[in-house]
Amino acid sequence: MDYPARMTNEQKLARAADLLRQQRAQIKELEAEIDRLHSVIEGSCDALMHLQRIYTDPKLPTSVTLKAAGAAVAYERSKPSAIDANVTTSFYDLLEKKRLQRQKVIDAKPDPAA
Repeated sequence: MDYPARMTNEQKLARAADLLRQQRAQIKELEAEIDRLHSVIEGSCDALMHLQRIYTDPKLPTSVTLKAAGAAVAYERSKPSAIDANVTTSFYDLLEKKRLQRQKVIDAKPDPAA
């Protein structure tokens, strides 16, 4: 460590302590990254989970986040089913048809002796 000649011992000590804190923080980040990569390598993380981790990482650039989110969205949300715009039957008619199909008809004749 190079210290300016005019720094007091207390200033040097404070600077060294600050540098030590920064190094510990960076070591902690690197260890977390190593753990994350190990989980990917070991197979406890599939491709979708990896994309989710990428697009939720606030440290990554927006362009990377958007690409990961765009790739993952097809697997996270189902696509809406196609709707036929040329439908000529009304919704009421469709419901009435379904209701009549479910209606049970009793086919019996009254007993003449009764």
